[in-house]
Amino acid sequence: YNGWIVGSSLVKTTNAGVNWASLQSPSGSLLFDIFFIDKNNGWAVGNIDPIPYPEGLVLKTTDGGMNWTYQINRTSHWLYSVFFINYNIGWTVGDNGTILKTTDSGLSWFSQVSGTSLWLYSVDFVDSNTGWVVGGNWGEEIILKTTDGGTSWISQSSGLNKRLRSVNFIDQNIGWAVGSTIL
Repeated sequence: YNGWIVGSSLVKTTNAGVNWASLQSPSGSLLFDIFFIDKNNGWAVGNIDPIPYPEGLVLKTTDGGMNWTYQINRTSHWLYSVFFINYNIGWTVGDNGTILKTTDSGLSWFSQVSGTSLWLYSVDFVDSNTGWVVGGNWGEEIILKTTDGGTSWISQSSGLNKRLRSVNFIDQNIGWAVGSTIL
């Protein structure tokens, strides 16, 4: 019954969307994605808008979203998507080909080499080794696949040349990606 919506504010439902309550989010932040591994533990990613350049951030909650702490505060790249395969192992992706991975529940994050400078908008994994990242810029797509937890990424193509915004796989062979040529 729990659900969350992010943006310039953070809202939560505990009754399948009948009612929504506003939660505290960092001042000046714009959140693009949220992921919960269970009803209490979750992460949100986006940016914070300092002058003169916005910078990326990762937030974590351990109480269902009532309180959030910074895990990454002011990385040089906006972050658009976050996914955890279990409580410890997760990834976030963002602009300029940014892929970050954690193996300690977000206490530390390290860069993975994506091989692209395109914006990455979505990340999804089916197990701790196999995952996909999608993105692109104005009429240019990128699909990346890993089978080694993100140590290496292989470029794939849908042949559509659309900027891809979201990816979801149900197993190692069946998945969907959506996108458009519009901003």
